[in-house]
Amino acid sequence: MFEERPSALKILLITILTIFIIELIVMLGLSTVGQTLEPRDLLVGIVDSAILVALLYPTLYLIYYKPLIQEINRRRHSEDDLKAAIHSREEFLSIASHDLKNMLAAICLQSGFLIKRLKEAKFEAQKTQPDPLSIAISIYGQNRKIVTTLDKLLDIARIRAGKLQLNKTKTDISSLTKQICDRFTELAKSSGSTLTVLQEQRIMGDWDSDRLDEIISNLISNAIKYGEGKPILITISYEPSSASAKISVKDHGKGIAEAEYKTIFQKFTRIGISKTIEGSGLGLYIVKQLVEAHGGTVAVSSELGKGSTFTILLPTGTADAVRESEQKIA
Repeated sequence: MFEERPSALKILLITILTIFIIELIVMLGLSTVGQTLEPRDLLVGIVDSAILVALLYPTLYLIYYKPLIQEINRRRHSEDDLKAAIHSREEFLSIASHDLKNMLAAICLQSGFLIKRLKEAKFEAQKTQPDPLSIAISIYGQNRKIVTTLDKLLDIARIRAGKLQLNKTKTDISSLTKQICDRFTELAKSSGSTLTVLQEQRIMGDWDSDRLDEIISNLISNAIKYGEGKPILITISYEPSSASAKISVKDHGKGIAEAEYKTIFQKFTRIGISKTIEGSGLGLYIVKQLVEAHGGTVAVSSELGKGSTFTILLPTGTADAVRESEQKIA
């Protein structure tokens, strides 16, 4: 954003003051060498200054001030046009992504229904033709990936526009995390991993349960992707000092170099081994934004060859939630 342009009056006053100071310095210099200055000399100096200003100001205006104002105005118009173009682009992408997501969701729904019917019919593949059940499962899986990517793009558009809204309700993060792990059990099993949940307390808080699901799902999905088929540990605990829920997701994969800690939560970041694994590079960026929107923090610790641990801290929000969280599970 450009600074406010100087007024013509300000330029004129500065010019007059500058010339008057120069004239005054000259007169003082003359007086120091013994030359007597009459009041008439001072008056002549002032008149000379006025004439000089009258001649110099239009020149300064034409050479400096007018072109400067024209350039500032031109850049302001360019900036306004750029903002309008960016706004239109974001709005278009948001609408297009939303509409495309709805269409893909319909395909997912129907392919899911097809899978169910084929399983109920106990369809057996014939060697002479493609297996319809496998095709249906593939269609469903690919569509789910596209819908997930669109969800991420929509989240980024909301974050950039400052329109990310949280619908907070009293949520049991312990129960929610277990539900998410149950959802990922088959995927973890197919990659050779196991999911273990350690929990000491029932932790309640004022959170957006859908966004919380997105945060934890992203971390568990990454642990399965990069965990090299080794056990994954999810730990849920309560931090009384900050009245926060603490969720840690630990894998035993190749790990992340310490030098990459600062960039791992940036948009489109693909580091180390992640460059050879399918992904958009948006997941951890969105996790960080959603956690911070809840007033929390997310951090990573890792050791090459031994795996990584992602830890989030989420303030519980209310005194009632804090008291309930401090009750130990029997």
